Amino acid sequence: MVQWAPEQEQSDFNQGLATLQRIHSALLELALSTMHADYLKQYRVLQVLYKELRPMMNENSKKDVKTGKEILSERETFAKLKADADESFDKLVDAYNKKKSKVGKDLLKSFDELEYELRDLIQKKGMGLPQKRDPRYALAGK
Repeated sequence: MVQWAPEQEQSDFNQGLATLQRIHSALLELALSTMHADYLKQYRVLQVLYKELRPMMNENSKKDVKTGKEILSERETFAKLKADADESFDKLVDAYNKKKSKVGKDLLKSFDELEYELRDLIQKKGMGLPQKRDPRYALAGK
């Protein structure tokens, strides 16, 4: 039985496996909705994936050593990508409501860009393909 102490900052239990399963399910649904050109579902799944990954995003911006320019944090970068996708989706809904349901390239581009960046974040955080240092490679003799 897990004992919780008020001064204890972290629980002995975590949601790691459940979170990875939800991310995996979202990625599968995203691939299927993309293949079937189901843009409403694709948009909704991107929202779910964004919400699952947001806590893992770096909140601190940095300065470029060479140029001195500020580099946006992951959260700021993804917030802009999400806003672009939201805007594109709103345009699609407006067009649909006006019976001009033609899907524009901007919508697809914004969805793709957000998906690419979310997938890159998954890999960067070590939740995607295993790295060469992964012990499973040693067992497989690779």
